[in-house]
Amino acid sequence: MARSRGAVRVLHLDDETEVLEVTGQLLEAQHDRLTVEQVRSTAGALDRLDEADCVVTDYVMPEMDGAEFLSEVRRSRPSLPVVFFTGRDAGDLDEAVFADDLTDHVRKGVSTDQYGTLADAVADLVDETDPAGRTVEVENGPGE
Repeated sequence: MARSRGAVRVLHLDDETEVLEVTGQLLEAQHDRLTVEQVRSTAGALDRLDEADCVVTDYVMPEMDGAEFLSEVRRSRPSLPVVFFTGRDAGDLDEAVFADDLTDHVRKGVSTDQYGTLADAVADLVDETDPAGRTVEVENGPGE
């Protein structure tokens, strides 16, 4: 069964305060289901994974890069949706992020269009997982 369309707790990780504030405001404005908690360090984000339905993170962080962070997330929450929201193209990301099952990638830009894309991606990804962060398999009806 798919997860109900309730509130979505987004943990947003970025080391730039202005990016955190703007992204949080615009995500919540784009999608009324989203509540964004902002965190500036990978250690702080890893401590709060159990409180999140989805993680949105930059790729370049002072403590560890996106591949290392994703690997740490996968150790405790293997199927928690993780979206890289970064200035890098997907092709520029370390191949390790794809080996560790990156859920999605949205490129930062100069317009506000990407915030709608990011908000929709987060809501859709969470709807495809259960509250423990495991991918939900849709059950077929009788005879299917």
